[in-house]
Amino acid sequence: MKIIESSESWAATERLRFLEKLAWWRGVVNRKDLRQAFGISQPQATIDLQRFQQLNPTAVRYDLRRKHYESTLEMKCALHRPVLEEGLMLFLGDPGCGVFPWCLASRIADMTDDTMLDRIDGVWVAGRSADPIVERMLFLAVVRRSSIRVSLKSTSNRVPVEIDIAPKAFVFDGGGWLARSWDLSNHCYYDLPLSEVAAAGWPDEPFEPEVPDHTWDREETLNLVLHPSLRSEERDTLVRRYGLKDGVLSLRVREAMRGRILEYLRVDTGSGVKSPCFLLR
Repeated sequence: MKIIESSESWAATERLRFLEKLAWWRGVVNRKDLRQAFGISQPQATIDLQRFQQLNPTAVRYDLRRKHYESTLEMKCALHRPVLEEGLMLFLGDPGCGVFPWCLASRIADMTDDTMLDRIDGVWVAGRSADPIVERMLFLAVVRRSSIRVSLKSTSNRVPVEIDIAPKAFVFDGGGWLARSWDLSNHCYYDLPLSEVAAAGWPDEPFEPEVPDHTWDREETLNLVLHPSLRSEERDTLVRRYGLKDGVLSLRVREAMRGRILEYLRVDTGSGVKSPCFLLR
C-alpha cells in the first residue's frame, strides 16, 4: 500500500511541476493540458489546478473572458528550476527536429500548438543520430564502469568490425554524441561517435583501464583575446556575446576537449582557421 501511495504522490508532483512549466514558459494553463499529457479525468485536473494554486499562489490567475489560467508577472517557480532548453523543446520546438538531440521527445509532443511552430531552428548535421539500443547499452556501460563489445559500421566492407571498449563518459561535439572510451585492443583513449556504432552487446563485468585518462582528468585555463584582424563592430559583438572582461575570455576546460573548443570558438592556432575570432594569450 505504501508503494502505491508513494507512486501516486510522485505522479501528482509531476503533474504539478508540469503545470508550473506551462505557466512559466507558455503563460497559459488549461485543464485540457493535464488531461492530454497524463490521461487523467476532468475532476482530477481541477483538483491539480487547485493544489498548484495553493503551492504557488502568485503563479497564475483565472481569466474569465478567455476561460483559462494565465501566468503573472510576479510568478516565481516553486517546483522546478527553469531551463531555457527545456522550455524551447517543450513549447517551441518539434521534438523530432533534432535541434536538441540531448532531450528525449516530449510526451506532450502531440499537443504542440500550431501557432507555436517555426519559432526555433538550429544547425544539425544529417546522419549523426545513433541507434537508441546502442545509446542504452553504452549508457549502462558508463554507469556500471564496464567494458562492452560494439560493432562499428565500416565503409570498406559490409561486415561490421567488432571491438571491445570501456566507455567512461559522453561528449557532445555540436553535431552528435561521442563516447569517451578506452580501446582494449589498441590500449588508448579516444572519442567514439555513437552514430558509427552499428550494434552493442550487454555490458560486461566492471573494467578498470590499465592507465588513467590523464587528458580527461586534467583541466587547464584557456585565456583568449580578440583577434587583431577583427573589425570594431565584430569586436563589440564578441564582447557582448561572451561577456568579455578587459577583452579576455577565460575558460576552464578539460585537456581532452581543448581542440574541440578552440575549433568551435575559431581560435587562430596557426592552422589556418577561417575568419578567426580569438588568439591564445
